[in-house]
Amino acid sequence: SNEEFEEQIDSLETQDRFGLSFEEFKRISLRPSKLFKELERWTASIPFSSLVGSALCPIAERSAKKDPLRSISRCSEEILSVLCEQIKDGIFLLLKSHCQKLKDAYDIVDGKKKVLGAPDDQSKFSVSTMSCGSISAFYDGLGSRVGFPNLQFMEAMEKEHRSKTKFTPPNYAITTCPADEWRVVVECDVSVEKEYNGQRRRIPNYSKLSKSDQAKPESQRAGLTQEEIIAVILYTGPMFYIYNMVLRRWPKDQYESLNGNMYSTTIHCLVSGVTKISRVTKLREDLLLYRGIGGLLLPDQFYRAPEGGYKGFVEWGFLSTTSKKSVAVEYTGIAKGRSFPTLLQVRPAAVDHGGDISEYSQFPGESEFLWNPCSLLESNGEPFLEVTKFGIITIIPVRMNNNVKTMTVEQLLEQKKRMHISGFEYLLNEVKF
Repeated sequence: SNEEFEEQIDSLETQDRFGLSFEEFKRISLRPSKLFKELERWTASIPFSSLVGSALCPIAERSAKKDPLRSISRCSEEILSVLCEQIKDGIFLLLKSHCQKLKDAYDIVDGKKKVLGAPDDQSKFSVSTMSCGSISAFYDGLGSRVGFPNLQFMEAMEKEHRSKTKFTPPNYAITTCPADEWRVVVECDVSVEKEYNGQRRRIPNYSKLSKSDQAKPESQRAGLTQEEIIAVILYTGPMFYIYNMVLRRWPKDQYESLNGNMYSTTIHCLVSGVTKISRVTKLREDLLLYRGIGGLLLPDQFYRAPEGGYKGFVEWGFLSTTSKKSVAVEYTGIAKGRSFPTLLQVRPAAVDHGGDISEYSQFPGESEFLWNPCSLLESNGEPFLEVTKFGIITIIPVRMNNNVKTMTVEQLLEQKKRMHISGFEYLLNEVKF
């Protein structure tokens, strides 16, 4: 399109020259358009290669089985012509089948709009832009967001969870309060272990997880304290909603109703636990993680760099991802007609990856990998569409930098110890001299 052509010209560094060289013009002309890339991604999902491979198998089997490609390399034009005729009908059937799936998916999307009374631009849906921080927030630290912890960890955490104000997180049909959730986790109340949205809730025994002889090898290596384990277990249930509300300061009315309770000690213990777990989390080479969002638009700085800055944004809250794509699709709300269903697709790196908290989870079937607050998200490729049984979904490849700048509980205690020793040494020197 003309717009794409103009964007490509603007992207070239012409410096002080006027106009384009022939080589630059040729490079722009031959560059694939966004339309082509989108069609290429969709056609890549059609198993044409399996069809061709099946047609070539008989030729390879009649020749040297140890070197099938050598057999294929000797095919005459006549044989290849016959093969093309054979697979022509197969190509037609594959295209017909996948076009029908695509049509069915769009019919579902259009049907939801009709049922919900929304026009084509979906303006009637409740859609907002994600609240986030600039890249500078990555370096500011957790303390600037929620304050600093009380080092009497268990006592402080219990005080932070005394509220009996009821809330219902959007992803679980559970109405509860912080006081009840503290009791459920600390007292291992199994009476709440039942199904919610098709998933069974179970309360891990934090006491057993804190004993090295009863924990899995990964948990033993992580070396979590009792307070850290409780914080992680609490997060995997309804309390995730409260902790992220504090970090994001949104929804504003609910955040203000907390009356200044920032859950500082709990959040610091949770970050400490996640940091330790991420250090010992084993990753498959082909592992992809997904984050499902719906009814939200990514901020402009994800797509366009601010003046003098870089593209990307900082997520204020903890960011849950899953290795199960189907779980992330469910969280987009696409089945319920939520607008702009989107998956963030993350390829974990050797250092930058979340912690696998499945062992501590109240919903272990979610295969959750948790990232710390104030982690950085950057684009890592072109977005593309994918057909699901619920409709069309947008997949955005992203790169994440896990924020591990916050001190662990041991480092906090060591810092306090060093400060006391330094204070005593100062007083001692004052007395001496």
